[in-house]
Amino acid sequence: VYIWPILLILSREFVVTAVRLVAAIEHVLISASKKGKMKTFTQMTATNFLMVADMMFDYSETAEELIIYKILRTSGLVLFLVSTLFAMTSGYDYCSKYLHMLVIDDSKPTSAPEDTASQKTKTK
Repeated sequence: VYIWPILLILSREFVVTAVRLVAAIEHVLISASKKGKMKTFTQMTATNFLMVADMMFDYSETAEELIIYKILRTSGLVLFLVSTLFAMTSGYDYCSKYLHMLVIDDSKPTSAPEDTASQKTKTK
């Protein structure tokens, strides 16, 4: 398995988790999207295919078993790449909808404004 899809999926997971944590602080509930659910499904299926293929390779003795190994491995790799595509598209969707929550807005006052009487005495 190549390292770049793993790094892309991990990056997406960190970004989505950060967005969800900030949303939770702001009392906003972000439900899982259909693309995110498809990413999880294809990722888990790919992992199962690759693990079974690895076990078959270790114990295969006939040509038919090696063919099954190749089919499972190829299917697992294709599903893993599909899950990477789902990860990137769902990650983009999360960012485009909710990334504004991570941006600090300097126009909002961070502390309570001073009362007008103390402002008048300071200006005199």
